[in-house]
Amino acid sequence: MTTPTRQEIIDAYTAATTLARLAEEFTPVRVEEHKEINDLHLAVRAALPPRPQPTMAEIDWLDGVHYLAEAEHKDGRIVIMLTRDSSTRINFIWNELIDSTHPQNLTPTGRLYTLTEVE
Repeated sequence: MTTPTRQEIIDAYTAATTLARLAEEFTPVRVEEHKEINDLHLAVRAALPPRPQPTMAEIDWLDGVHYLAEAEHKDGRIVIMLTRDSSTRINFIWNELIDSTHPQNLTPTGRLYTLTEVE
């Protein structure tokens, strides 16, 4: 069996949710049947790989949110995002070097850094 791509995993989650919604929509209103549909939906989702976190390609850049925010590069490096330039690349700092990459290569980690003055 092949390893599913990021998009295939996202599509599988969407399909499972859509099928569960359609099953509930076309099932007579009986609590037991809706509970069974929900249980089946949860069983399918449990068998899927974890849902991939959104990349910066799927997130609108906001200076107040993403400036100095940590992200994981697709090659595994942890980087600090700086700006999004006019060519839609994201500039970042890593290991004292400044570089840039396409937004789909960066997944935010949720960590945010602040600059403080050292006296």
